[in-house]
Amino acid sequence: MIKRPRLLIVDDDADARQFVNTIGVRLGFEVLELVDVKAFDEILRDFSPSIIVLDLQMPEADGVSLLRQMAVSKSKAKIVLLSGCDERVLNTVQELAHAQGLSCAGVLRKPATAEAFEKVIRDAGALITNVQDQDLREALANGNLEVYYQPQITRQGSRWVIDSAEALLRWNHPTYGAIAPSTFIPIAEASGLMAQITDFVVLQVAEQIPVWRKNGLDVAVAVNLSPVCIDDLELPDRLQVLLSEHELPGSALTMEITETRKFLDSTKCMDILSRLRMMGVGLSIDDFGTGTSSLQQLYRMPFNELKIDGSFVAKVTTSEEARVIVRSTVDLAHALKMTTCAEWVESFEIFTYLDTIGCDKMQGYLISEAVRAARFEEVVATWNSMPARRHAEVVPSGRSS
Repeated sequence: MIKRPRLLIVDDDADARQFVNTIGVRLGFEVLELVDVKAFDEILRDFSPSIIVLDLQMPEADGVSLLRQMAVSKSKAKIVLLSGCDERVLNTVQELAHAQGLSCAGVLRKPATAEAFEKVIRDAGALITNVQDQDLREALANGNLEVYYQPQITRQGSRWVIDSAEALLRWNHPTYGAIAPSTFIPIAEASGLMAQITDFVVLQVAEQIPVWRKNGLDVAVAVNLSPVCIDDLELPDRLQVLLSEHELPGSALTMEITETRKFLDSTKCMDILSRLRMMGVGLSIDDFGTGTSSLQQLYRMPFNELKIDGSFVAKVTTSEEARVIVRSTVDLAHALKMTTCAEWVESFEIFTYLDTIGCDKMQGYLISEAVRAARFEEVVATWNSMPARRHAEVVPSGRSS
């Protein structure tokens, strides 16, 4: 039985509440907004939230006092602190929450980016629970899984144009709404369904690309390849059949693989990745910089792209350390004759910095969130038809708070 989680928003800022509410609904939460903190104890008891997004500065009460109330009530909710307070104050309050026996899932300063907030929620592990592998099998059989596409931009001369996308799987449950990939992908990996799901995504992509090309839209698509699939020696053969059936070159696909130590220990992995590159399929090492063996993997495996982890990209306008990491990654990739792709590009300031240091490709909410295939064509037409100077204005409403 799938249990729908509950998210409580405690904030006097209407824009902030709308921002969190929109993301919460998208992730499958039942959402309740609270402005009158006098009812906090009652709501805490009756609503029983899985996650509480808490502002620290409100007219009638501060967040610290509400944390004290939660401690007295022995609340098990995961807490996300979302505030404009100084970062050191936020970190101190987080330590205070832990000291009181509360579970603080993360701290975000306003304005927070949507992708950073979603990551905190996913990492908190408080999304829809009790999903079973049978639920996932039924979703596959009943057509409840759908591929969305997040546009990626590449420099062409003096312009940045959308010429590729990342395929992202979405599960829309008929009763409980959106179920996040961070909930169902681990289940797929543990139950042996990952190969079937990967084949499903690649099939959808292989069928979609010719439709776009018929409409005059020539794009390549990146597909996430789970580390559990790197032992599947038949994967290159299945991909080759799909590409041939749809008359697509290997370059129409890129496989994104998160770095893990398993790469270094698997001759099957080297076999599979080498065959994919020989087919012309691109290979991108995802979340580069967050693993433990990146340089050895770059040396041993035939990757042609580094995807810079969004947690670094999001901080390049505020952190010198993040700027050094991102700039060094771009320089390293270029020295190895590889390209780079930055994710979580949510502001024109981030875009400008990445442009300045020579990053090759970008994706994020500045360009667009992940959208359905039909909507993708509209996003491409809008972005690619604009003068470069207007890209600064194309920041979707609700992107940040």
